[in-house]
Amino acid sequence: VTRNVSSAMATAATPAAAAAAAALHCKVVVGVIGAGRIGELHLRDLFSRVHHVRVAAVAEVKPKDSLLRLLADQEEAVRPVLVSDYHELLRDPRINAVVVCTFTKCHVQICLDALAAGKHVFCEKPVSYDLASLSLLMQKTKETGLVFQVGFNRRFDSNFQRVKELFSSGVVGTPHTIRITSRDPTYDLNYLRESAKAGGIYYDFTIHDFDMLRFLVGPSLKVRELVSMGSALLAKEIADFGDIDTSVVTLTLDSGCLAIIDNSRRAVYGYDQRVEIFGSAGCLIVNNEQQSSTTILTRELPATDKIRWFFSDRYAEAFVTEMQAFIDCVRKKQPPPVTLEDAYNAVLLAECATKSLHERCIQKVPTPTY
Repeated sequence: VTRNVSSAMATAATPAAAAAAAALHCKVVVGVIGAGRIGELHLRDLFSRVHHVRVAAVAEVKPKDSLLRLLADQEEAVRPVLVSDYHELLRDPRINAVVVCTFTKCHVQICLDALAAGKHVFCEKPVSYDLASLSLLMQKTKETGLVFQVGFNRRFDSNFQRVKELFSSGVVGTPHTIRITSRDPTYDLNYLRESAKAGGIYYDFTIHDFDMLRFLVGPSLKVRELVSMGSALLAKEIADFGDIDTSVVTLTLDSGCLAIIDNSRRAVYGYDQRVEIFGSAGCLIVNNEQQSSTTILTRELPATDKIRWFFSDRYAEAFVTEMQAFIDCVRKKQPPPVTLEDAYNAVLLAECATKSLHERCIQKVPTPTY
């Protein structure tokens, strides 16, 4: 009885705490803007795997049959409305937050409109290729006090999170070299043509690896300079676009540690995603995930299963964890784990790498000015 009375008195004495607790049981109402490949992936997770959320509307100019089927599969009482104009979605007073999955060139204006409408924002990477636009979004986010999370999904992979934890504990001692390998299993020339128009491989592809490096080493180690080299080895058209498909970027941290990022647009054996941190006291390694843990033993040779084929398979759990983190930040009014400052720093490295490639020289990485 004493415990019940004390609890009631505590609740009555702290109405703000009671209101906050009640808010945690409410669902965040979300609108998804852009429902292509990545938008559909997020929608499926929001429908079935992310907690404390309801999707009220989807904005898509050219809905594919797969999207229409996905929406039709939802119960009629909670089925999101489909609109072609995202402004209509932003005017919906029920919606607390938006998930932006459009083409990169549309991100900034949509995000500015969403913030002006009082909506929390999750935006896929890269938010923008332009540092000034990212600075503007940072300013508007601070003015509104809203949550703005950036979609660097690899940070939420359990393997990379474990490496970060172990590295931070000092288990490998002083870091000497860091190697990040990222290779796609295949490519589409039409996609690469558009990517080249927007800045090329470092903004579209390596940007994930730039962010992964910053995530792993933390804020205490910064990139001092870098040099990038690359070639177009897969198709003549890629060179004609003014881009490359194979790259190595070597980055020097302010401690003297060297980081090497190697990329390819095609690895015929699958989605190649590996990390190694070598230091004075040991080494941390993340190898590729296989489709199963089966080992085949025959007279000829032992063999293992193939590695996972693409990002939607390799990072399936990371996408769910990432989106749950965003929803939880909105509910709890907490800062997001991946910020616009992270996006700015990744684009800054992409900008330096692009200059290094074209000018064939080492580029000093300037201090961010946001």
